[in-house]
Amino acid sequence: MVVVADGGNDRVGEPILTTSLRGMASVVVEVRSLKGQLHSGGFGGPTPDALVALIRILSTLHDDNGSIAILDSRASPGMVVRCRKKCSAMSLASCQE
Repeated sequence: MVVVADGGNDRVGEPILTTSLRGMASVVVEVRSLKGQLHSGGFGGPTPDALVALIRILSTLHDDNGSIAILDSRASPGMVVRCRKKCSAMSLASCQE
């Protein structure tokens, strides 16, 4: 038996059965980059490939304290679109801004 005590009741004195406590999400992330790696000496510095870009993106999901740093799910659709545009225009060097 498992007792979960952090949910609320609809009516005082009437028990409630919690069937789902945590949410789930599924996303598909597509990272596009060069077809191959470039030598940094010939192209002005390190050129990250798709894997490096994905690692940097994923590293921004939590802040330095370990707290989740994802936009509030209640954000307006306009806010999400503005964020998406900002993130797509962001260089990898400033990925954590």
